[in-house]
Amino acid sequence: MARPSAPATPPGYGPPPGPGGAAAFLPGLVYLDGLRQLWDEPHQQCLHHEFGRTVVVKVPA
Repeated sequence: MARPSAPATPPGYGPPPGPGGAAAFLPGLVYLDGLRQLWDEPHQQCLHHEFGRTVVVKVPA
């Protein structure tokens, strides 16, 4: 009786999957979110405030 050959690498020990789909754009979106406040003149809000339709209120110290 012949034994079946073992796989080349055990399951779970292969090379890690590369970034794909939306995960490839996530770091760029995070930087864009933070940098947007630099050119949003009247409100100086990030993208997550714009999409959430929230308002940032600055209170003088």
